[in-house]
Amino acid sequence: MRIGFIGSGGITRAVVTGLCEGGAKHEISLSPRNAEVAAQLAQLDDRVRVRESNQQVVDASDVVCIAVVPNNAEAVLQALTFRADQIVVSFVAGLTVERLKRSLRGDPAIVRAIPLPATAHGSGSTVVYPRNAQAKAIFDAIGTTVEVTEEAQFDLFSVATATMSTYYGFVEAQAKWLAERGVPYEGARAFLAGYYSGLAKLAQVGNDSFSELAKQCTTEGGINELMQQKLQSEGFFDQVGSAMDAVEKRLMNGK
Repeated sequence: MRIGFIGSGGITRAVVTGLCEGGAKHEISLSPRNAEVAAQLAQLDDRVRVRESNQQVVDASDVVCIAVVPNNAEAVLQALTFRADQIVVSFVAGLTVERLKRSLRGDPAIVRAIPLPATAHGSGSTVVYPRNAQAKAIFDAIGTTVEVTEEAQFDLFSVATATMSTYYGFVEAQAKWLAERGVPYEGARAFLAGYYSGLAKLAQVGNDSFSELAKQCTTEGGINELMQQKLQSEGFFDQVGSAMDAVEKRLMNGK
């Protein structure tokens, strides 16, 4: 498969790195805009090439991934011409299938996807709408593909991805707490990274709800119960939902 990327930011870096390091047999074309990142990715594999223009990326590809910032996406797309036998995979948050159709010259198939940084290491998950066999094959090679049948559901997954920096902030607060009490930061970081990786693995290997997993980790009168009750009494979990409401409003206003 020939895969092109319009936009050479962090998500393009993650997806291309995952494909190359996972041994996927694809020809990859990159747009020239972020020359430094594109040049670094071109060194990963002989099949990765930096093209002279976005249109050259389109012309050389069967699947074209759009990974530009939302404010520029429609203008970038309107300057390009696509073929009917191509698939356009948009990574652009908030840009609906209908808006993509209005922006595209030509009649390619349209797919929306939410690849995340962990795809660089062949892990994590990518949400895809609508179902598409070629897109699923790409993202299955670099993690887990979650296909949804309604665009509204896809947009809700976009909201959930706004928690990445919050997650690291939550873990950093624990690392700092340990460091302030004499634990070397490097040791705290190594422990917490493995600790949370292990918790995620428990969720991946079974089908128990997160609430059920929480119960399995809780002993009556124990320290996990104390931590959860303390955070719950201070509205910690309610604030998560409130913050996600704000993100959803931002994304919906961008439609």
